[in-house]
Amino acid sequence: MSFMELPFTLEEYKQRLTNLRQSMGQNNINTVYLTSPENIYYFTGHRRVMPGGRWPVGIAVNKDADSYIAFCEQDEEVFLMRTSVTEEAYFFGTEWGGGKEPYDVIISTLKKRGWLKGNVGVEKWTFYPCYEGFEQLISELEGAGAKVIDASKMINDIRWIKSPQELNYIKQASKIAEIGMKAAKKAIRPGATELDVLAEAEGSMYHAGGERPAIYSMVQSGPRSILQHGVSTQRVIMAGDIVNVDFCGVYQRYHADLGRTFCVGEPPKHIADAMKKAAESLNVVKKAVKPGAPLSEVSRVSKEYYKSVEVTPWYAEGYTLGIGFEPSWAGVYFYTKGYNFDPGVVTNFDHCFIFEEESLGTCVIDTLIMTESGIECLSGIQRDIMIV
Repeated sequence: MSFMELPFTLEEYKQRLTNLRQSMGQNNINTVYLTSPENIYYFTGHRRVMPGGRWPVGIAVNKDADSYIAFCEQDEEVFLMRTSVTEEAYFFGTEWGGGKEPYDVIISTLKKRGWLKGNVGVEKWTFYPCYEGFEQLISELEGAGAKVIDASKMINDIRWIKSPQELNYIKQASKIAEIGMKAAKKAIRPGATELDVLAEAEGSMYHAGGERPAIYSMVQSGPRSILQHGVSTQRVIMAGDIVNVDFCGVYQRYHADLGRTFCVGEPPKHIADAMKKAAESLNVVKKAVKPGAPLSEVSRVSKEYYKSVEVTPWYAEGYTLGIGFEPSWAGVYFYTKGYNFDPGVVTNFDHCFIFEEESLGTCVIDTLIMTESGIECLSGIQRDIMIV
């Protein structure tokens, strides 16, 4: 190949696959067939965005083999081979790929290789392929003699602790997010629309080397600020409006979340007071939550803090962050049992508020890294409500 686009060294990809095979051996899994964009990217470097997700594009890894086998649509052969560490691949496509059906190619290749004996792990924690495609994949694997099991947790857990290079990418993503938030702040003014603000924020991040996020960026103003996760519209921002801005900076597909609330003029005093208390919540969590604590400890400490200051958030949770492809960047939620905030784990810290009487909402969202000495917050942007 004339060139390769790889965000990590060949040695790091080799180690990731070694870790996967070791985990497969420990869990009595002979072969895994990976279909999620996140895991395909993590183990191979291929950053395919899967339109529609109809076909079971993926990679097969056997615990006793040194290399994996990739299966892809024929029209993406060059893309796959020049943006991944793939050495062996087979292609399909009913019209443009010589009439080769995907399941025929996948099953016949794996059966001939002897990789369908024993337990075959698949990913149920993914949007890809679509339900129909996934059901057919399982049926075809079982029809060839495999015992199909869900290996989602085992596979995803390998990505739990971020490598130094991964952390560098997330920090770069955070810098890009800060650039976007500063651009949004400058764009918020009476007469501008939500989409105007969004355009300035996203444009500045693209110019800074950012990439398209896995979830659409969000700007909500005035009475629409209560619509947490609402899409941005043509609504014109007016004096006195609350404006929420929430998005991720993205670098090499690694995401860093950032959310802030602005007000065009002086905000209502009780909302400003609530946001000052919300801004302090991170300092409380940083003091209380130590390396290795359960992720749920972040939620418990936050809940106790808000109770002590007599503020009730609409949402005070979070989830892990890392690689993200559409339609989501969200990982493991804080309330999920069995996960610890170990050094090298990255999460967002997502606190949102709803003020029913005024039909207004606010937010403060950050990205956190657990280090050997404690929690590091990646953004230094003011956390309480900002007046523009």
